[in-house]
This record gives sequence, structure tokens and C-alpha cells, in this order.
Amino acid sequence: MCVAGTGSLRDAVGALTNGTADSGLLTRLQRWSTSLPGRGACGLLGAAAGTAGSLLRAFPDLVRAHLDAPCPGCAAPADAGRLTVPVPYVARRTVPRPRSVSSSR
Repeated sequence: MCVAGTGSLRDAVGALTNGTADSGLLTRLQRWSTSLPGRGACGLLGAAAGTAGSLLRAFPDLVRAHLDAPCPGCAAPADAGRLTVPVPYVARRTVPRPRSVSSSR
């Protein structure tokens, strides 16, 4: 389950990037994002499925746009054979640092 499930997720996202996704891809990704977490021997399958689910929820319009044609940014050759995904700009938010806990004994 682990290797096959993670590989299927990889191939599905790859099909989105190169414009070869079939009409049932989004349905499969949605199903996998909810049915695969917790079924692997480690957290890798769950993480991959969760990432696919987040992609569908956070960027539905961009995902659908990738069904029509290859995306030049996504399909560009990645260095060292790794898939790179451009991240949209998100405004920087200041996150307060946790206060250190001191021992007062």
C-alpha cells in the first residue's frame, strides 16, 4: 500500500504538471486524500495524501487550470531530477517568539 499509494499520488500530481491528466484525476485525488492517511507503515503515505488534499482545497482553480494544458512553470525541467513547484506569494506575518521558561526554584 505504501509504495503503490505514494507512487500513484506522485504520478497524479505529475500528470497535472505536464498536462496529461485524465478526466477522473481530481476524483481519484480527492478519494485518496481521505482514504489513504493512516494506512501506511509510516507517515509518508499519509503526508502525501494530506498534501494532495490540501492542494485540492487551497488551490482548486489552479488545479483545474492544470487539467487543460501543461503549465510552463511546473513542467520546466527541475534540477537534479526533482520536481519543483512554484509557491504563490503569501504576505509575511510576524509570528511572536515563545517566551523562554525559566526555572525559579
